[in-house]
Amino acid sequence: MPLDREETGKRRFAGRAKKKAKSRRRGSRQRVTKVTISEPEPGLSEEPVDTSLDREETRKRRFALWFHITVIVSIGLLSILLIYLRFNSPSPWKEGREHLLDELDELTLQGWMLHDKNLYRVSTTKKGWRASREDCQKRKADLVVINSREELAFVSRLMDTSWIGLSDREKEGTHKWVDGTPMTSSWRHVKPRDDGGARDCVVAGEDGWSEEPCNRLHHWICEKVLDLDHLEAQRNKEGSVMPTEEEEEAPSITEFHSSTHVLPVGQTARYTCHAGGTPEPTVEWLHNGRPLERDGTDDQSEAWVERGFLFIRGGRYGVNTVCCMASNSAAVQQLIMSGSPSDACDLTLDPNTAHRHLSLSEDNRKVTWVGEDQSYPDHPDRFDSRSQVLGREALTGRCYWEVEWEGGVEVGVTYRGITRRGLGGDSRLGGNNKSWVLYCFDDGYYAWYDRRQTVLPPPPAGSTRVGVYLDRPAGSLSFYRVSPGGGGSSDTLTHLHTFWSSFTQEDLLPGVLVGWRRTPGGVLVGSSASLCRV
Repeated sequence: MPLDREETGKRRFAGRAKKKAKSRRRGSRQRVTKVTISEPEPGLSEEPVDTSLDREETRKRRFALWFHITVIVSIGLLSILLIYLRFNSPSPWKEGREHLLDELDELTLQGWMLHDKNLYRVSTTKKGWRASREDCQKRKADLVVINSREELAFVSRLMDTSWIGLSDREKEGTHKWVDGTPMTSSWRHVKPRDDGGARDCVVAGEDGWSEEPCNRLHHWICEKVLDLDHLEAQRNKEGSVMPTEEEEEAPSITEFHSSTHVLPVGQTARYTCHAGGTPEPTVEWLHNGRPLERDGTDDQSEAWVERGFLFIRGGRYGVNTVCCMASNSAAVQQLIMSGSPSDACDLTLDPNTAHRHLSLSEDNRKVTWVGEDQSYPDHPDRFDSRSQVLGREALTGRCYWEVEWEGGVEVGVTYRGITRRGLGGDSRLGGNNKSWVLYCFDDGYYAWYDRRQTVLPPPPAGSTRVGVYLDRPAGSLSFYRVSPGGGGSSDTLTHLHTFWSSFTQEDLLPGVLVGWRRTPGGVLVGSSASLCRV
């Protein structure tokens, strides 16, 4: 019996072990899709491990990785876009420059002229000083303030006898510019003439200034100051990051001439203008201040542009003022040339008016001071004290002539009624209100009217010919320097001075005063003047 019970106990224990093994295998099959059975290490019990937390962590890590990659790529693309826009879109400096150039084009069409960094405009009418300034201010400008010798030289070529922004209206004898700065005279020839309170406003006559009553009517010159400082600052600011560009070079007019400087009625003159610069400049033409369209050929017009050349047909419209304007993104340059009118006159001198110390020659076209009495008969028209001579032909309408001079002479016009006796101002050319003259001397030009002198820039070496143009209907008398070039088509004119007057019906005659000079050795040398054929 004891053996049977022992055997029975063994069998029961074996049966329970089998049941536990089966149960363990069923549980393993049910959890196989949820858990991973790890290989048990020696000495450790075999238990299932849950990996759901590992997968969540892996997902988060993958998301973080893709997020960082996306951010990095986006930053890279944005950087490339910014670099592209920086180098390919207009910068503030470029936009400002283009806006300024557009504004300059518009102002040029309105009659403004660029010099250095300022714009200038000459009026087409006459007003008093105060009204002139108000006109400038309406144009967002003011009467011109002259600050340098270079600016003075430029302004002097624009218009003669014009109001400038200088006066002593606040305190007699203390001249101030309209911007409040005091007058600087270190680079000027003369101080404005002061007649003690009656004349407070200053007019500029080429380079000489004089005071006149502020209500007197004159042309005026407006000046508009361009604010380029902010553009320069912007350019300097952008300079270190802007891409390398071709260095800009302001335009330079390399060739400017006319096929002829005397233009008979019906004939045509061709003007040529070439300019260099970087980028290549655009060349535009203005005729008598009027812009001309490119290739605007018109058989009825007096001036037109064709293939880049300016053509002008001769007519009775006075002196041709031609402007060649070259411009690019760097700057604008312009040169002005005045051509002789078609109204050329053939003049001679009247022996019956010549002083006895003057000798006439070359068919009464040349006069020379000789210092000895000539065998002239007595005549009521002869100057008895002044070494002067008048022309034979009266000047009517419009007339242009040229005078070649040597030494020191005065050239101009006078009414026939000028006094012929004595040494008073009423007998001297330019010493009264009956005559207007240009004094030509090696050291300078001077314009004289009614004992009032206007100092002009000195002539260049070798320049000894002047042109005179009288336009009685317009009330103007203009003088020009004829540049030497062998005569004919190579000669050009440079405006020197213009007198404005309401000429009466009395006859006007050309007049010449011929002087003399003493050499270091005490010898008297006479001057001479010749009427040229044009």
